Amino acid sequence: MSDFKSLSTNDPNTGLFTYAQIDHLMKVEFARARRYRLPLAFVVLVVDRLDDMMRNFGYKARDLVLERFQQILRRESRVCDYLGRFTDDRVLLLLPHTDAEGARIIVNRIRRIVGSQEFEFEGRPSA
Repeated sequence: MSDFKSLSTNDPNTGLFTYAQIDHLMKVEFARARRYRLPLAFVVLVVDRLDDMMRNFGYKARDLVLERFQQILRRESRVCDYLGRFTDDRVLLLLPHTDAEGARIIVNRIRRIVGSQEFEFEGRPSA
């Protein structure tokens, strides 16, 4: 991600854009895509069964999983992509110049990587 993305508009806990900033960026990118007839994709990402994991292992486990999830998203996204907090456990990935097929490829790659992660809490595996 570019240095521009690390300005004060980022959530201090996650390093992702805040909801207000990602909302603004969505409007700007949508207007640009419409004006120049460019493809644009929005993807909302969430970790499955996060509430179950929190009930079984506590808030620290939830925070660890979300932190690793967001690290993967930052690593796997392109410089021109934007990552922002959508709600507590949802992340919005804004993909300029990306059509539906390109978004599907990115999402499937992220799903494979996230799905291969193993977590252990208090000596017990999370799966």
